[in-house]
Amino acid sequence: MLFGRRAFMAFLGSALAIRSMPTAAQPETRTCIVGVLMGFSEDAETQARARAFEEGLRDEGWSLGTDLLLEYRFSGGNSDRI
Repeated sequence: MLFGRRAFMAFLGSALAIRSMPTAAQPETRTCIVGVLMGFSEDAETQARARAFEEGLRDEGWSLGTDLLLEYRFSGGNSDRI
């Protein structure tokens, strides 16, 4: 006999123990989508404000494009569009 009874039971037990071990999965990354409503038209000054807003978010630890997406909408000064 190639394996004795005890050797076979030890092999089987260790194989089952290894199989049932939980694996460390990568943490789920969530992406937040934030809508940004701006009461201005889309011009150079408004784009500078948007860049400053994004820089402030980066300073707080957000990673734009990875865990945070920004959706900009502009009303062009028309309060009905907001």
